[in-house]
Amino acid sequence: MEEQTDTTVMIEADAPATIFEDISLAIDNWLEKISHLEERQNQLGGLQEKVYKSLKRVKENGSVSAYDYDHLRQIGNIWIDLINSFSTARRNKRLIVKNLLRLYDSGEISIGLFIEAVVQL
Repeated sequence: MEEQTDTTVMIEADAPATIFEDISLAIDNWLEKISHLEERQNQLGGLQEKVYKSLKRVKENGSVSAYDYDHLRQIGNIWIDLINSFSTARRNKRLIVKNLLRLYDSGEISIGLFIEAVVQL
């Protein structure tokens, strides 16, 4: 007959309280990171929504030609791609630089903003 072993982990009464404090602090830090990510995601989502609403309003108003609207939509898509590249937990630096360069080439951002953004990556 096999002998059963108890796999339950027992916490000794004299275990250092600092271990639990350290674990608690680590969990608090992790939760704070989640909170910051959520806040950032909400901000980026708000920016994305502004782009969509502006494009929709311009299209509904019919205040620009089809050619101009197509150009605005292309620029809007670049902005949205840029926003999305920042929204991931691990930013895609190549995609960010690509979108910044596209915005610079289209005259939407200055060379100073382009350089500063790339330096801060």
